[in-house]
Amino acid sequence: MAEVMGLSEAVAELDRTGGDRVSIATAASWITDLGVLEPDPSSLELTLTQLHHGVSVEHVREATGWELKMTEVATSEELGALRELVAR
Repeated sequence: MAEVMGLSEAVAELDRTGGDRVSIATAASWITDLGVLEPDPSSLELTLTQLHHGVSVEHVREATGWELKMTEVATSEELGALRELVAR
């Protein structure tokens, strides 16, 4: 079973093991305690694709050691509206 770690721990592990962009790209996604990161197909840069419930984009940016790219992420208001629709 894969080890579960936060984003900062994952980055530290890559540094420690000499991980590189190729090894990052081979992972389908990185699930952290804040959200989900997936490698961009062309640049191999990790991109925030999902936020976990209760986590803000600002919090993820503060916890990340680089200028984080992200896909369009739904706002908490949009997610609330979707949850309300599903509950009906």
